[in-house]
Amino acid sequence: MDSELAMAQNELIDTIGLSANVQCSTPLKEQLRKVSMITVFMHTIMSTIIAFLGLLCIQLIYSLMLSDVEEKTFEFGMLRALGFNKRNILITIIMQAFTFSIPGLLSGMAVAALLNFYARKILYHIV
Repeated sequence: MDSELAMAQNELIDTIGLSANVQCSTPLKEQLRKVSMITVFMHTIMSTIIAFLGLLCIQLIYSLMLSDVEEKTFEFGMLRALGFNKRNILITIIMQAFTFSIPGLLSGMAVAALLNFYARKILYHIV
């Protein structure tokens, strides 16, 4: 943008002449610089919100796994008594974690994409 404005100023001064008493100013450039600071601020806020929601997702999955393991302590004990070793039980718990997290992540992304699409459409019509 700076180079485009400089080229426009140079063309204007070349057209008018170097001996003319003209001073070029760029109020639009100053206003856009202020808007760019607001944009940086909004990106920072959105990044913070996304990080916070990520932490909440991790905590939710952890609490679901904890409640699932507490409920199935007897079942895991019986599997251990039937011959499962610790590695197989650990793999079972990890597979259950993936059954919680992968579908939840995919459905959450799909819902977020739909909401984003409709929110953009509404904002586009308002603006």
